This record gives sequence, structure tokens and C-alpha cells, in this order.
Amino acid sequence: MMANENARQKRLEKKRRKREEKRRALRAPDSVGWAPPPMPKLSATLTEFAKPLLDRLPDDVDAWKFVLSWAAMVWNAADDEVSKLTIALGHEMFAALGWQDDAAEEARRLRARKKEMFPWDRRKVAGVEVEDRGDMMYVVALGVLR
Repeated sequence: MMANENARQKRLEKKRRKREEKRRALRAPDSVGWAPPPMPKLSATLTEFAKPLLDRLPDDVDAWKFVLSWAAMVWNAADDEVSKLTIALGHEMFAALGWQDDAAEEARRLRARKKEMFPWDRRKVAGVEVEDRGDMMYVVALGVLR
């Protein structure tokens, strides 16, 4: 009789340890396997992407929003050709800002920048908002995964 009781106690102990291991595994952050690193906020990514243009701007909400919206159109073109309409809008934007640059060439530079710096990012920019917070321009970009 005593042998049966000892065997029963061992089985119960083994089950308890197994349950505890499962609980511990669920609590451990990296025990579930590999997970991709968290993506940076789209607003930070878009701002970094458009940095060569933004560095030329004064702290003006309208100018920032205009430039970031155009940069988002170039970003969203992905591997497709940037549309003639986007280039035409870029020419108008550059003229309004007093820039002498060629919008088609600038779009080409931005696309090269995206391939170099953000090849892993498959998000599309769905909207951009800019707010002047006194000491900084605050950018919010809404994105979707494609």
C-alpha cells in the first residue's frame, strides 16, 4: 500500500512541476520564441525620411504639413514609379517655398533614402498632422500595413 501512495505522490509532484514550468514560460517575455523588434512610430520614421527637406524649413506648421504630406506620397509609391501628379504637386510646393530644386530629382533621392534606411518598413502613410508645441514641431502620422 505504501508503494502505491509513494507512486501517486510522485505523479502529483511531476504534474505540479509541469504546470509550474508552463506558467513560468508564459510569464517570461522572450520564451515564446522569436518576435520582431517593435517598429518605431510612423511619425518618427516619416520625419527621418523627410529630414533633408524638413531641415530647410522654418518652424511653420503649414509648411511642415505640406512637405510631410508630399513626402508621404513619395513614401507610399514604394517600388512603383512616382506619379506625374505627385511630381507636379512637388514642383508647385517647391515654388511656393521658394526652392529651386527639381521635384522629380528630390523624389528620386527620397526613394533611394527609403531603400537605404527603411527597406523593412512596409507601412503606408494614411495621414499626417503637425502641431507647433513651442519648442518643437510635433508630428502625428497615421499608417496602415500593406
